[in-house]
Amino acid sequence: MRIDGHAHASGDFLNGENIIRILDENEVDYVILAGSAQLESKKNEDLSLFSNLSQRYPFNFIYIINTIIRIVNTLNHTSKRLDLGNQHVYDLVRQYPNRMIQFYWVNPKDNNVIEKLNDAYIKYHYKGLKLHQCITNFDIKSESMREIVKWAEEKDMPVFVHLCSKKDVIAMVDFIKNHENVNFIIAHLIGLELFIDCLPKQPNVFFDISCYQIVSEAKIKLAIERFGHERIVMGSDTPYGEENLKEIISLVNKLNLTDSDKEMILGGNLQKILKIDS
Repeated sequence: MRIDGHAHASGDFLNGENIIRILDENEVDYVILAGSAQLESKKNEDLSLFSNLSQRYPFNFIYIINTIIRIVNTLNHTSKRLDLGNQHVYDLVRQYPNRMIQFYWVNPKDNNVIEKLNDAYIKYHYKGLKLHQCITNFDIKSESMREIVKWAEEKDMPVFVHLCSKKDVIAMVDFIKNHENVNFIIAHLIGLELFIDCLPKQPNVFFDISCYQIVSEAKIKLAIERFGHERIVMGSDTPYGEENLKEIISLVNKLNLTDSDKEMILGGNLQKILKIDS
């Protein structure tokens, strides 16, 4: 089974028919969808300018990108539109429930956030949570974060997190140590070097390898070497880049791994996390 583990309902993935066409073209069974900062945009974002710098500075350049993301989305008040994005994703999933999986984008700074999670869960029946520090600027150590992850543990639900700074990565490492019954997926291999130093054997940490413009092949290989293919999940991060799904599948297929190991990265690991039947 193949699963695009990280995508947004925008650009190439704005409408259902286009999503299904791209999944079929790349022989992908499911896509995990979250909302988008560009709610109605039909175009993909061009990240080609980042490629060389990400290759040259594989560990530090991501933090510069995060700073840009935080500034732009603060100015655009993106966090105020997350509910609209969640609704749009649900509308897509409702059309194609056998191909799309919703991760609910939660803002830990919302008032009554647990009540909101419960109401949305009843309405959307989502399968995971998405958090993004650059957009909602929350504190890993906050009581709200603890409540959200406790809620996810009760629902046996994975938590996908886009961390912002090295300080946030260090806080996340400590946080994960105290929440061993929740599966965390770390976006874009952010903080990989710190996870290697501090959490080399933590079995509930997985790493998203999207997207190829900001995550170098060398960094992916290092993640596999240190954590094993069982802890790596493929994602496209559509619409942030061009033909991301095709490119990331091609990259994984070129790795010096067995075919079965490649298939675990391409979807098998997420299939286990989400308990999807074959």
